[in-house]
Amino acid sequence: MRFLIICALVLAPLTAVAQTQEDEDKGYLTNLIEENLSGDSRTVTIVGFAGALSSQATIERLTVADTDGVWLTLEDIVLSWNRRALLRGAIDVQELSAARIIVDRAPLAEDTGPAPEAQPFSLPELPVSISLGQLDIAQIELGAVFLGEPVSVSLVGDAQLGDGEGSANIVATRLGAKTGVFEINGSYINETRVLDLLLKLEEGADGIAARVLDLPGRPAIALEIAGAAPLDDYAATLAVATDGQDRLSGTFSLARAEDTQRIALDIAGDISPLFAPDYQSFFGDDASLNAEVIRSDDGRIDVPNLALDAGRVALDGRLALDSQGWPVLIDLRGGITPLGQEPVLLPLSGPKTFVDGMDLVVGFDASAGDDWRADIAVQGFTRPGLKIDALTLEGGGLLRAGAGAQTGALTAQLDYAASGLKLDDAGAARAFGDTVGGELTASRLEGGVTNISKLTLTGAGLDARLEGTIAGPDAGFKTDAVLDARIAGLDRFSTLIGQDIGGGASLNVQALLTPLDGLFDIQIAGETDNLSVGIPEADRVLAGIGTINAQAVRDTQGTRLESLTVQTDAARVSASADLTSTGADARIDARLVDVGLVVEGLSGPVTVRGDVVQRENGAIDFALEGTGPAADFKTEGTLNPTELGQTVNAELSTRVSDLSRYATLAGRPLSGSVALEGNGVLLTDGSRFSVTIDGQTQDIVTGIERLDPLLAGAGNIAGSFARTGVEDVQVSDLNLRTPAMSLIGDAELTLDGSNQADFRFRLNDAGLVDPSLSGPITLNIAAQPAPDDATATQIQILGAGADVAVDAIVASVAQDREITGEVAASVESLAVFAPLVGQPLGGKIDLKASGNILPDLSRFETQLNVRSDDLRVGNATADPLLAGTGLINATIALQDGVLGVRTLEVSTREVSIVGALNGAAGFGQGRFNASLRDVGVLTDQISGPIRATGAASLDEAGNWGIDATGTGPGGLGATIVGQIGQDGNLAIDVDGSAPLALANAALEPRRLSGLANFDLNVTGPPALSSLGGQVTFSNGRLAAPTLGQALTDIGGQVALRSGTAQINLSTRVEGGGGITVSGPLALTAPNQADITVALNNVVLQDPELYRTEVSGAITLNGPLQGGARIAGRLELGQTDVQVPSSSISSLGALPDVTHVNAPADVRQTLARAGLLSDGSEPSSGGGSGRAFPLDIVINAPSRIFIRGRGLDAELGGSLTIGGTSADVVPVGRFSLVRGRIDILQQRFELTEGVASLQGDFEPFIRLVATTETDNSTVISIVVEGPAGSPEVSFISVPELPQDEVLSQLIFGRDLQSISPLQAVQLASAISTLAGRGGGALDRLRENIGLDDFDVTTDEEGNAAVRAGKYLSDNVYTDVTITSQGDTEINLNLDVTDTITAKGSVNQDGETGVGLFYERDY
Repeated sequence: MRFLIICALVLAPLTAVAQTQEDEDKGYLTNLIEENLSGDSRTVTIVGFAGALSSQATIERLTVADTDGVWLTLEDIVLSWNRRALLRGAIDVQELSAARIIVDRAPLAEDTGPAPEAQPFSLPELPVSISLGQLDIAQIELGAVFLGEPVSVSLVGDAQLGDGEGSANIVATRLGAKTGVFEINGSYINETRVLDLLLKLEEGADGIAARVLDLPGRPAIALEIAGAAPLDDYAATLAVATDGQDRLSGTFSLARAEDTQRIALDIAGDISPLFAPDYQSFFGDDASLNAEVIRSDDGRIDVPNLALDAGRVALDGRLALDSQGWPVLIDLRGGITPLGQEPVLLPLSGPKTFVDGMDLVVGFDASAGDDWRADIAVQGFTRPGLKIDALTLEGGGLLRAGAGAQTGALTAQLDYAASGLKLDDAGAARAFGDTVGGELTASRLEGGVTNISKLTLTGAGLDARLEGTIAGPDAGFKTDAVLDARIAGLDRFSTLIGQDIGGGASLNVQALLTPLDGLFDIQIAGETDNLSVGIPEADRVLAGIGTINAQAVRDTQGTRLESLTVQTDAARVSASADLTSTGADARIDARLVDVGLVVEGLSGPVTVRGDVVQRENGAIDFALEGTGPAADFKTEGTLNPTELGQTVNAELSTRVSDLSRYATLAGRPLSGSVALEGNGVLLTDGSRFSVTIDGQTQDIVTGIERLDPLLAGAGNIAGSFARTGVEDVQVSDLNLRTPAMSLIGDAELTLDGSNQADFRFRLNDAGLVDPSLSGPITLNIAAQPAPDDATATQIQILGAGADVAVDAIVASVAQDREITGEVAASVESLAVFAPLVGQPLGGKIDLKASGNILPDLSRFETQLNVRSDDLRVGNATADPLLAGTGLINATIALQDGVLGVRTLEVSTREVSIVGALNGAAGFGQGRFNASLRDVGVLTDQISGPIRATGAASLDEAGNWGIDATGTGPGGLGATIVGQIGQDGNLAIDVDGSAPLALANAALEPRRLSGLANFDLNVTGPPALSSLGGQVTFSNGRLAAPTLGQALTDIGGQVALRSGTAQINLSTRVEGGGGITVSGPLALTAPNQADITVALNNVVLQDPELYRTEVSGAITLNGPLQGGARIAGRLELGQTDVQVPSSSISSLGALPDVTHVNAPADVRQTLARAGLLSDGSEPSSGGGSGRAFPLDIVINAPSRIFIRGRGLDAELGGSLTIGGTSADVVPVGRFSLVRGRIDILQQRFELTEGVASLQGDFEPFIRLVATTETDNSTVISIVVEGPAGSPEVSFISVPELPQDEVLSQLIFGRDLQSISPLQAVQLASAISTLAGRGGGALDRLRENIGLDDFDVTTDEEGNAAVRAGKYLSDNVYTDVTITSQGDTEINLNLDVTDTITAKGSVNQDGETGVGLFYERDY
């Protein structure tokens, strides 16, 4: 219609213009019409506009689009009209037709929200009246979005309006397979007031109406309304049918008699088939509605009859209103009645809802009084998850008509409640309780406002009350209200909303509203009490008492947030805003007392404040500033809307004076300061940006060991960075400098085309990166455009004894960025880099390579030349092979998926390898020869050369055949035969044998000997799961010098299948006993294992400390890469622990022995035994590895003997080894069974004794013997400490010095009372307990050449000297002389090992002879 108006207004003044002028103005008129029909989110496009100044205008195509594209298309539009009718203020359209109208979808709603300014209510005005003569639309196409399927209809008709008469005849016919006709045919004549109307709808099955109404089965529908009569006595019939069956029929009539008009409706039928089967019983099979309304000319309305009867629901009543609209009579009664005891299913959408019944009674009779009453009750309301025993609304009030001088009045006092509330959701049930209710008290005087003095809602923890007034429509329903609400115990709502909330809240709202004019003034005041929302950071901010205050106003000047303040003990936020049609202005000021409440690891206050302004054109200006822990920032800029998104133009400055405040947050030890300034422009989608930064740093520390020295001191960073296209990036004036290094450069980079770059990096002292390096290091990168969109690139790295240069051409994208060029590298001494890589590198290396390569490595060709001198990599096996001068010359290529080695020459002093592998699709050959001059460089157990030869061939199917053999000394030999398929699968057999001694270099200082025979195969893809066969071991021996043990007769096999090694090995321990190892081990990560190590009477010993026998089993179960568990139970046999004598002789401790100029073989032997004088530890052959949990029980109920230094003790018990292999935790100990300690031929029984293991597995002993002397002194002898070096102490009660205690213990007298000879014996006893032998007497005996020399005393202190010596191997004699002069000579003759003859004679001539039998057990 707007189109017709614009056409009329534009064309009317131009009727006298010539045709040539019309041709010139076609573009102008089209643009004018398009601009007027288009809007902010609507674009109208016209194509082929002709006949603008004639009576027939045509348009080939007209489209209407929104931001999602075209939604309406009209094709071949024809408009025939009478231009002269414009002079009469009318538009006379003779014909409006279109070949096709396409409506793809509904247009996007132009919802810009309510205008900020309030607008009083008004109706639109039209400038002209419009009539339509003839309409002809051949096809209207509606998209599936409207009706769930595409629909096409045609539309024809005509209409006439004039001289007080009007008629219209419009028919819409559905096109396509589905049928449907809608017809409206009617006329009206003012003079006779006759209305003739026929409205008819007929649709086949699955039609539009059935689909929209969602009728069950989507039946065919017929609808007809027909009537022809004067409006004063009009009657029409109504009929609805589905699938040819009448569903609803009746009459509608209008009749006038004298001063009244009567309106009647009477319809009935079986409407249940129009509803789903579950709901049909609600309406029954004979529903009826009968209503009569009588309206008097003076305004009175009388409804004498209202009757609805439909199955379960019924409503009857009467209603009468006086001429002023006041009720005179209200009598409504109805309800829902169940059938029997079955609940009634209500015809509602959504989940099924049932009631047990409903009663409704509303009554008022002015002739009987002013009181009115309403009672509504619903019983047994039930739907999924909810059950309410009763819903009630009851109450009444005063209703007085305003007749004559009487003022009309209405009051209401209502109580409402939902009782017996049951919710399946436990959280909701807890939140709402079992009863929710309230009261309403309201009143209104005629001509006055409605006063709500009480409107409440109460429930579990909820208490709300509303008071207010509502004015009438003349005042725009102006409302003045106050709401007070309080919720105690918010935690009851936690389960309901799925969030852990708590605390309490109260709210006061004062509102002044004018709904029709859109005016409001709302003030909010609230308070929270320990509010929590289940988010720890927010809960800490909300703790304590919090307040919220706000005022919002909307008037004719706009919408304003006058104030908003939210405050708790921890934070405060204040804001205000103005919103008008020309823009918006918002202000914010926020402060957090301690940011540590929300960000762990930070502390200190945080503030943010600023303004945000939206201009009329949609642009947003912002200016913000703030502070944080040792930091501040300031930013301002503009956010501009564009067709591609939002463009941000901003400036930012920030400063952090102490980065250490952020160390915990970053998870690294930060420190230093930084200040940055930047500005730039960017699209919010990141597709374009341009940023310039300039900053300073001071002593930056990042916790990255090799980076921090480079950032020390004062630093500067500057540069510009831009993304000028999707694939284009620019870096300009980059300048990064610190005292330690500098980086400068520029670059123009693109993924499509040539690149240009110039970067220069200098590290002033490489020692800052690693102390092992020194001198400057420079890195220069230069790139220039080359022909054909290529890039010429030069890279040079120089410093720390290394020189690396790259000169290459990087081709264009069309050439797959192929790289062609040369690389040259030289390192004078690899030892410089040894500390850097953590390996003892050494030697010199030079490398040159040239060729071409694709970045994805799918094709390359290179010629490689490498020279090394005395190369060392820190591997005991590899280093001997790399010694001397090494050369590598190779030409390698990958083409069409086929790898070719045209030449390969590798040589060192010990190794020589020559080979080639050349081929193409369908053909190829390869060969190699390799030799090791002497395998003796790897082991000292065998010697001689190793040689290997082999060949490979490629067949037409793309399969490589392999045939290789190798031979060497000591039984070394191998044969490899098989095939590598085109699909990468392998079918290879590997057979042979190898001496185990080849592993010795990796096992130092352990030594391995024996032979391994292998019969292996690889079938399938190149993976460990394809490996099968077995390895057999025989005559194996493993010596461990540092343990003083060796394993002999190592034998068994390891079977490989499906990625698992089944181990079955056994060995004999040279010291005694045997060990077996069995179980599976997965070859692939995480290397699942189930290994059992069984020990059978294995002898473990340290000749100087202990000897024991162990039996039992240890299991290793789980993944070896982490989590495998070591567990088991070990039983100890007889265990002898020898407390050794001190190694310190009478001459004192011996100095360390230093081997001067020891030859290599001697040094190797010393290293294996751990005796190198430099203190170096022998290699274990492996790293620390992963830690494994331990659970090993060591059980020895008895027979743990501790002997030495006069001790003879037996212990027993149990010990559990727990923790992990990296942190062993022994739990338990061995306790004393029996024992004694001998000192100077006196024996003391042990009263206490324990032995346990310390962290280094050295036994720790504590043995105590307690006795009481004749003078009642209680003495304890304590031997405590590591078994290898225990300490002896003496404790007495009362407390005495150590030597005094020993004197009391041995001689029963104090130190002052013993003889000189007893003093010597006391010193000898101390020496014995200390592990230093017999002391001075022993030294005297050795000096005079005697085998025995001793000085003794009797109880009276009389001394005696005894001297003895072996006269031969089996004859021994001794002489004893006392201080009284008595002499005795003894002679012993060992007849056999067990029989001895003894004889003696004294100074008195007394003799004695005896024969003795002795045997040690």
